[in-house]
Amino acid sequence: GDLNFCSTWDENQALRDNYVDLWPLLHVDPGFTLVPREPSTTWPAVRFDRILVKSPPGALKAKEIRLIGTSPLDPARPTLYPSDHFGLRTELRLT
Repeated sequence: GDLNFCSTWDENQALRDNYVDLWPLLHVDPGFTLVPREPSTTWPAVRFDRILVKSPPGALKAKEIRLIGTSPLDPARPTLYPSDHFGLRTELRLT
């Protein structure tokens, strides 16, 4: 979901420990979902969007998670994206 706080911010401590953030489980890169697109922008890239999973131990296995919507909709309009945030797509396997 779009949590509007980054995984490195203090607000992240409010999440319960039994929820697993899939991005760091499957990737070592930060997976920023809100990235400044204008060189003059002063705010940093952040990871506001995450997929959190809560399930009994071993019930679900995360197969993949990836960013979506990272390219402009039309090459002729290079600043037009589906959203101001990148989305996430995951595949979970029931074990």
